[in-house]
Amino acid sequence: MSKIVASTLLAFAITLGFAQKADARFDQSHSLFSKCLSKHVCTNKVTKNNRGAINYSNWLKDTKNLDLYLSNLSSLTEKEYEKFSDKEKEAFWINAYNACAIKAVLRNYPIKQANKYNPPNSIQQIENFWEKEKFKVLGKDHTLYDMEHAILRKQFACHDPRVHFAVIACAKGAPEMPDTAYVAAKIDAQLEDSLDDFMARKENLTIDPSKKLMRVSQIFKWFPLDFSEAAHLEKKNPPPSDDEIVLVYLKKKYPHIIPQDTARVIYSTFNWELNECK
Repeated sequence: MSKIVASTLLAFAITLGFAQKADARFDQSHSLFSKCLSKHVCTNKVTKNNRGAINYSNWLKDTKNLDLYLSNLSSLTEKEYEKFSDKEKEAFWINAYNACAIKAVLRNYPIKQANKYNPPNSIQQIENFWEKEKFKVLGKDHTLYDMEHAILRKQFACHDPRVHFAVIACAKGAPEMPDTAYVAAKIDAQLEDSLDDFMARKENLTIDPSKKLMRVSQIFKWFPLDFSEAAHLEKKNPPPSDDEIVLVYLKKKYPHIIPQDTARVIYSTFNWELNECK
């Protein structure tokens, strides 16, 4: 009898071990991704030259941690994901998008020039970059396009447009890639820093008080409706113009920088060169 009991207890312990492994919580610190970023993202905070750019050449030689992180995104179950807090979900999808975008570049690196209309070293040279490259997240295939538009924009950016300045387009005109992953516990401060860093760049915000004019990034032109709720204009009737949404949002966000009589907005040309440092 003692042997039977011992065998039963051993079997139970093994089963319990497997169950605990299967139910192991997702790493909300996103430490694997942070290890990658701290190693391969330029962080020249003195001159800001190349700050937030990525050393794709070196990263291509060292993809183990990135691949492990992407595997974790894939193996996470919908059941466990649904237990995440809203901020954990937001951090999860921002990091997932950025990690997948970087992996998409690495799959095609070095980039070969396919057309003369865009910079030679640009994701615009990669055919159907957003629609073709696929990644498994929560066990399902996703493209960068549906991660951005069906998830990040629909679920998060429409309420908090700062998300637009946390996701990277792997281009010099895009937001800088931080050297650490986004985490739920600090995400509000991280998003605020990402927006402030982006708007501090001259090409993303230039003001001409004499003309009551400001020039801003194309990102605002691409996604004006995502800023509507944050500008408290989502219920205005008649609906505001896209430029009005952008003006109101930024004047509310930076009242000490942007004169309140600023009445016009124009948009800078977006720089599609690869956000690369070597």
